[in-house]
Order: sequence, then C-alpha cells, then structure tokens
Amino acid sequence: MSDEVVLSVRGVTREFVRRRPLFGARPEPVRALAGVDLDVRRGERFGIVGESGSGKTTLARLLMGLDSPTAGTITLDGVAVHDKSQSELRFLRQRMQMVFQDPMSSLDPRMRVRDIVLEPLIGLRLDENREARLAELLSSVGLSPDAAERFPHQFSGGQRQRVAIARALAPRPQVLVADEPVSALDVSVRAQTLNLLTDLTSRLGLTLVFVSHDLSVVRYLCDRVAVMRRGAIVEQGVTAEVYADPQHAYTKELLASVPVLRHRPASLAGGRDE
Repeated sequence: MSDEVVLSVRGVTREFVRRRPLFGARPEPVRALAGVDLDVRRGERFGIVGESGSGKTTLARLLMGLDSPTAGTITLDGVAVHDKSQSELRFLRQRMQMVFQDPMSSLDPRMRVRDIVLEPLIGLRLDENREARLAELLSSVGLSPDAAERFPHQFSGGQRQRVAIARALAPRPQVLVADEPVSALDVSVRAQTLNLLTDLTSRLGLTLVFVSHDLSVVRYLCDRVAVMRRGAIVEQGVTAEVYADPQHAYTKELLASVPVLRHRPASLAGGRDE
C-alpha cells in the first residue's frame, strides 16, 4: 500500500425528495449523505461500516458514478467522476468496477457465464483475446473452464459471487468496490469469498473499497476503516487502532454489539448441545 490517493471524496452530500408527501404537504429533502470526506490510497483495502440506513450504499453508488451528489466532489486519480454524463464515464468503468450484494439478482439469468464475464470487455470495446481472458478470469476465481457454458442458476451462491467477481475483474480495473458482497452468502462460504478477495487484491495490486455492516468481516479484511452514521463519517483510521481504541460513542456502541464467542462451562463439556 502506498500513500498515493487514488479515490478522493470531499464534502459530498446527497439529498433525495420524497415523491409522495403526506396529505399534500410540501416535499422536504431527505439527506442520505452529509458532508462526507475520505481518501482511499492506492493498493489498500478500505472498509466502510455502519448499520442499515447509514448511507453506505448511497456512497458506493456515488463512487461508481451510478448517481450524482447534491454537493461536493469525487475524483479518481484526480479526474472528477461526479459531473460526467454516462457516455463520458467510460474511463471510470474501465478503472473501477463493482461487486454487488446479491449475485443472483446482479447476474442476468438468461446469459451464460461466458457472456456475463466478457460483457465488460464488449461494452467497453477493449481489445483483448477474449477466449484467453475468459479462461484466465475463471481460473483466477477458482472456477473450472466448463463453467463458461452454464447459467447462473446452475451454481451455488458462493460460485455465483465468484462469477460476479470475475466479471468485475474483466476490464483490469484499478479499484474494486464491493457492496456487502458476502451478506447474501451462507456462513460456510463467506470465509472462502473473503479469502479470494484478499488473494486477488494482493496478487493483482487492486485497491478495494469494502462496504459492510459486519464489523468482524471488516476487521479481518481491511487496512483502514470509516464508520458511518446517519449519512456522515463519525470516525476513520487504521482498522486495528479504531477497533482497539474507538473514539466516537457510536463506534463504541457498534463494537460492543459484536457477538463474542465464549467457551462453554466445564459442566457442559462433552455434553449434548440443547
């Protein structure tokens, strides 16, 4: 990890207006993000944590250019991404890709894995040996070559997320944004997916922005972390330091709510679980 900033967010606010105000009342804006500042360094794994409704996914969508801030700036390698039309965001789509929460809904059920994984190369009109790149991508996420001819419903949840990761890696991005990528998976396969992300980011020199409500996952995976509450970042820093000595009351509350696995009393050792 270097000190070079690859992704910068300054004073970002996002407001929405309720479509149907109650009883003819004047529409009032709902603030999803309020003055967010953060820097993501090249090659690091940066975690964004907070409870549901804290603004994590809204921020992820803004980073990807899928939405625009009401105020503030977002830059990738010094180039603004917040004021571009979709046709002008080709540079962003090649340099930054996203892995969504639920692979079943993010993969087109009518498409074979071959077409799903190669879709970014076709859409971005990248000059690649597509068959060679397909084989390389499937191998990199631990899928066999025959997976290319199958459909998403023929895979387990963990395998579908591997397909989604392969698709995201296809255009050789610099930054990977993962929005709750293991929350829809069985507990038994979460560790496998996290280990895969760790291996890929290290081997390919990727920068990872990892969005999650699960503090234990972020602690395992991320170098630095930002804690969000009600659309604002209340604390950020080196993950080990924030977890060991949280400064904000909300961070302390979140950490206190993480379940702690304790040993069973000696009287129950060897006994049958009820």
